[in-house]
Amino acid sequence: MILSAVFSKPSKTCQEIFGKPYIKIRIWKNPSPSAKTQNKFQAEFFTEKQAFQKSFTAEQAQEFIEKHAGTAFKNCIVKTDTEEITTMANKKGEIKVFRKATKNFSTEQKFSNNFNRIKNYILQEGNPVPFLIELGVMTKDGKVVAQKYDKFRQIKLSPLSRHFV
Repeated sequence: MILSAVFSKPSKTCQEIFGKPYIKIRIWKNPSPSAKTQNKFQAEFFTEKQAFQKSFTAEQAQEFIEKHAGTAFKNCIVKTDTEEITTMANKKGEIKVFRKATKNFSTEQKFSNNFNRIKNYILQEGNPVPFLIELGVMTKDGKVVAQKYDKFRQIKLSPLSRHFV
């Protein structure tokens, strides 16, 4: 099932095909759960100064992508629930298609992984560092002082400061 598509790098025939000088087209599946818009796709057609919107059914979106990928636009990236399909055309008109499998995560997993992941800092919290204790950023047991946590995140070890750790 198609989730989104992006067309870029218009060919010389793009204006003849569409009637307007589009530079980019984005198509995406409507996320609304209502039955009325469940199989609807939204499209946005960009010119230099304007954007035009249009709605498609799933079949119309599929037909549009198949018809114009590599012809009206030289680049097209289609994302489905299982893979990412990249279609590219060169100046001679030769079309190449590349497929890349995508990881299948639920939306809930994606958000929870991004917000609750463990941060990878140069200096880890819990390991006491003498100069940070002297500056008042850490306590003697290696815990970062709450009011100084922003400063702790900013610290980058330079070659000189490595000697003090």
